[in-house]
Amino acid sequence: MVVEAASQDAARYYAPLSLSAGVDILIMSVGVFQDEEFQVDAFRLAKRKGAKIYLPSGAIGGIDALGAASLETIDEVTLTTTKPPSAFGANAYLESKE
Repeated sequence: MVVEAASQDAARYYAPLSLSAGVDILIMSVGVFQDEEFQVDAFRLAKRKGAKIYLPSGAIGGIDALGAASLETIDEVTLTTTKPPSAFGANAYLESKE
């Protein structure tokens, strides 16, 4: 298994390499899948080569912790994260406030 924990650029580079070799990959930089073409190509390649793509829930702002906390009653959750706009790459859903 290959574990990507570097960047979306690294995921974009290493995912096709590992999947082409039939090697499973765990992608921490899940934002790479906002590129629909990359997403379709990666999952198609994985299926063709018999490899798996793993996306850890912990990569999405503490979902594991929320799951554990949900064993109790939760009235409200506030998630605040700070990232530079460049961390999201080109994204049609983001607008400049300038």
